[in-house]
Amino acid sequence: MNVPLRTLAPLLRKFDEYRPLPAEVRHAIQSWPFRLQEYAAGDLIAREGEEPKESAVLLDGFCFRQKLLVEGSRQILALHVPGDFIDLHSLVLKPLDHSILAARPTLVAKIGHSDLFQSLDAYPQLSHYFMWDMALDGAITRQWMTTMGQRSSYEQLAHLICELFFRLRRVRLVKGNAFDMVLTQAEIGDICGISMVHVNRSLRALERDGLIERGRRRIVLPDLDALVQTAGFDPAYLHLLAPD
Repeated sequence: MNVPLRTLAPLLRKFDEYRPLPAEVRHAIQSWPFRLQEYAAGDLIAREGEEPKESAVLLDGFCFRQKLLVEGSRQILALHVPGDFIDLHSLVLKPLDHSILAARPTLVAKIGHSDLFQSLDAYPQLSHYFMWDMALDGAITRQWMTTMGQRSSYEQLAHLICELFFRLRRVRLVKGNAFDMVLTQAEIGDICGISMVHVNRSLRALERDGLIERGRRRIVLPDLDALVQTAGFDPAYLHLLAPD
């Protein structure tokens, strides 16, 4: 795990992308009491059917939402990067209809729902930021559904790699055109709804076509524009500002 960021600065930066936070709302968020909790890769952060009394902001690492099927397979529904409110839904969605799993060693800041509701009562404009955050989750989910239903395995992986690049660049986890691949091939298959064989073939095809370079779980994008064009990727659905 990287040296953890033990403040809510990543969340503040994300909210500022929606609209600059009013000073009093920024202060309220900075004043939230929170407890830090670490998870190892594969640990459950929240279990389907639970009724959490806290919501968590991801400070370091990566996690995803998932649904388990009766026969034991799973579908990964969302991937979260540092700065994300990974379970803001639990404020109103009780019990949870999905689980949240740490994909890598992960650090989260857990804030009590009572503190969040107090802030919402005191600063009603905060609700706009919460609604935007959940709407952004919905936009990403719709894009994933479109990609899964309408694109080939090759295009799906190209699109997913583009999304990872842009989201990780926003939180300063990209160096040049390279980033650490935070997902295993099995996890990629569970996102795209394809077999590991198709994942492996598609990755090798992207590499053969000069769109990616791989090495020790690191991905390099030698021609980002060509990859974006191949994937039919439009980052507008991520609502990200240019990196500063």
